[in-house]
Amino acid sequence: MENIVGLLSKVLLRGKKIHYFFKGIVGNGSNIRFWIDHWVGDGPLMDLWPSLFSLETDKSCRVNDRISVSGGLISVKWDWLRQPSSLGEVAELQGCSVLLEGLHMSDSRDKWRWTPCASGIYSTQSFKALSIDPELPRCFFSVKGSRWVPTKCNILVWRAALDRLPTKQALLRRNISVGSGLCGLCSEATESVDHLFTGCLPAIRLWSKFSAWVRLHPFFAFSFQDIVDMHKNWNGNKDSKEIVKGLIIITCWCIWKARNLVTFDNGSSNEDDIFREVKTLSFFWLKNRSSHGNLEWGEWCKFPLYMM
Repeated sequence: MENIVGLLSKVLLRGKKIHYFFKGIVGNGSNIRFWIDHWVGDGPLMDLWPSLFSLETDKSCRVNDRISVSGGLISVKWDWLRQPSSLGEVAELQGCSVLLEGLHMSDSRDKWRWTPCASGIYSTQSFKALSIDPELPRCFFSVKGSRWVPTKCNILVWRAALDRLPTKQALLRRNISVGSGLCGLCSEATESVDHLFTGCLPAIRLWSKFSAWVRLHPFFAFSFQDIVDMHKNWNGNKDSKEIVKGLIIITCWCIWKARNLVTFDNGSSNEDDIFREVKTLSFFWLKNRSSHGNLEWGEWCKFPLYMM
């Protein structure tokens, strides 16, 4: 436990230590550390008045060790190594005294409030939102979005959305020799994630076939993120939208497989071959990995959402 507490004091969120986001609501003052915890003002008193903190004899003292209330009057019981004497120390003491004026205490237990939430209640969601650096690019694809699709396919799309696939462009950035670096499917441009899945001619033709099959409006994808978001254009119910999303993931998987076949096995592949595999794999996986075990192959080939 001591090791965990020690780590928490070192982890920063938005440039602040984690425990700074918990603010003490003073009751009897027995569980809130006077100097170290955040309970009054804009932060811990040790940060607001560092010179006074250095003079404190008991740096872990509690609020009720230093403050008492009698007849509505605040009384502070300081315990210094020596009396504050320099201009800076005296100024800090005056400022601290003013801050403590009007403090209310009671016989009730101290409470803690999680300041990032208006409710004051800690939640994992609020912590996650706080821990994400707004300056960093974000990927909005969720690997958990299509449960009927094998994990390997979800992971592939997640890696592609983060530009972490070993495309020829990525390998060249790591000084790995890959020949010309041109796309294995079209040999017309450098093989990057965006090109392979959206700019390559076989991929463009494949997505056109896919749109007609699923009955999506024709679209133009300029980045891989556009592919990830394609299912949002589907106007059906939630279940059918998840199936469309799964079909998109499987199509990306088949494009990557075709690329590897050409690159490593000297094979050949075109959009018709890839599209046939998309239909076959998606039919097999949806029929056996979901509640849609009554799928009919003939109807599936005409329109994959015929059962909706």
